[in-house]
Amino acid sequence: MLSKAIHCGRGVGVGGAAVGLGDGLGVSVAAVVTVATTVALAGGYHIATGRYAAVYLQNSGLGNMVNPLLSLADAEVYGLPMLLIVGWRGEPGVKDEPQHVAQGRLTLPLLGVLGCVAAVGTVAFSVTAPALVEPSVGIKGFIKSVLRPESSIDRVGIRARNFNNWLKDVENGWLKDYELNNVVVFDYYDILTGSGSSNWSMYPAGPRDSHPNSEGNSLAALEFVPFLNRALHRFGM
Repeated sequence: MLSKAIHCGRGVGVGGAAVGLGDGLGVSVAAVVTVATTVALAGGYHIATGRYAAVYLQNSGLGNMVNPLLSLADAEVYGLPMLLIVGWRGEPGVKDEPQHVAQGRLTLPLLGVLGCVAAVGTVAFSVTAPALVEPSVGIKGFIKSVLRPESSIDRVGIRARNFNNWLKDVENGWLKDYELNNVVVFDYYDILTGSGSSNWSMYPAGPRDSHPNSEGNSLAALEFVPFLNRALHRFGM
């Protein structure tokens, strides 16, 4: 459920799934533990700044959001506006896990009871794979000794770059024949490689650990904010 009023300066979410919306200027992102806390943060942010926060959650968290929405944010209490981005698990007509069926069927009615104005849209986000950590000299030598020359480490990095470029290339990549505008690609790989400075991760968790470290993930989160905003506007939301 996506509102058309996408002009937000702060994003809060549950369990690390946090999103902030805006034009990329002065945007902050906060991950919290409980759904109730997201409502409190979003409401407090609006009181302090006059701007709007975006709250991202799965529809399984709506039940835990009922009390804070009605006790704090409702128009009859403090009237605190916020944008809710709700993942729709168990959407009617879409095959899903049994535990999502009832929640999915009741998602829109529950939002209606809470007085939320809902707009339904489907935007698919594809994320390029995070970059690998560059192998050490010792590993390079071993691989070169067992593989053909054309399969050297440098070529592996180049192929990774070319593949991710193909994924995000709308005109010549995998989406070139797709006529709709509801599928977008977030280039996580490019961010983690310093926007082309390398074909290997510049933010690895360790010398042999390709998982992105906190600095890399923070950079990606800041890039994702304006990317998401552009994607939703492109879709007409």
